[in-house]
Amino acid sequence: VHDYWIWTESSQAEEVGPGRYRFHRDDYGDGTVGNVMAFGASYRNNPAFTLLDCDGFNLVDVKLYNCCGMGVIAQSSKDIELLRMDVEPTPGSDGVIRLRADAPHFVNCKGYIRMVDCIFRGQKDDATNVHGWYMAVEKVLSGNRLLLRWRNSGQYGIEFIKPGMTLELVDSRTMETYSRMKVEGVEYLNSEYAEVMLEGELTDRTKPGDVVAEDDAYPDVLISGCYIGNNRARGLLIGSRGKV
Repeated sequence: VHDYWIWTESSQAEEVGPGRYRFHRDDYGDGTVGNVMAFGASYRNNPAFTLLDCDGFNLVDVKLYNCCGMGVIAQSSKDIELLRMDVEPTPGSDGVIRLRADAPHFVNCKGYIRMVDCIFRGQKDDATNVHGWYMAVEKVLSGNRLLLRWRNSGQYGIEFIKPGMTLELVDSRTMETYSRMKVEGVEYLNSEYAEVMLEGELTDRTKPGDVVAEDDAYPDVLISGCYIGNNRARGLLIGSRGKV
C-alpha cells in the first residue's frame, strides 16, 4: 500500500479475508473500530484551478467534488475572489477525501484575496494557505551579487524576481529582515539557480543560507462566512503583511 504523505517506500500489505487487510507498519497508531482510514493514493499533481500572473479572477458558485491536487493554486496573481466555492462530498457518496491537498492556496499574490461563504471540508491538507516565495542565498558572489537557489523542488522554474523589484534579506537563523535592496538585474541559470545583481552594497551580515523575498506589495485578505472542517491538516495559514 502506498501513501504519499509518508516519506518512505510503500508498505507491505496482505489480504487476510474478504474485505480484510493486514498492514505491516508500526507507525500507523492504534486503529479504532468505526473510524475510516484514508491513504494518500495519488500525488498532488493536478489542481482544479491554476492561476499564474493573473489580474482579476472571480470563482463563483463552483462545487469541487474531487481533485488530485489543490482546489485553487494562485501564484503571483492579483485581486482574487472566491464566492460560494464549495469543497464537499459528491451527493450520495460516503467518501471522506475530496482534494489531495489544500482547498485554496495563494503564493506571492497582491491586491486582495477574498473568500466569502465558502465551504472547505474533506481536503487532505490546509483549508487556506497564504504566503510568499523565498529563495535561499547559495553564495555571495561579490559586494552586490548573489547566487540564489530554490530549496523546494515544487518551486523549480519559477522566475519571480524582476529588475526594479525590492527584495528583503532575511537571516535564516533569527528570521529577522536586516536589509532591503532593489534588483538591478537577474539571470536565471536554470530551473533551480538564479544570479541577482543588486543596487548598492550588501551588508556584512549576508551569508549562505539566508533568504530573499519580494517586499513591494502584500495582499489584503478577507475571509467571511466560511465553513472549515473534516480536513487532515490545519485551518487558516495567513502569511501577509496586508490588512487581514
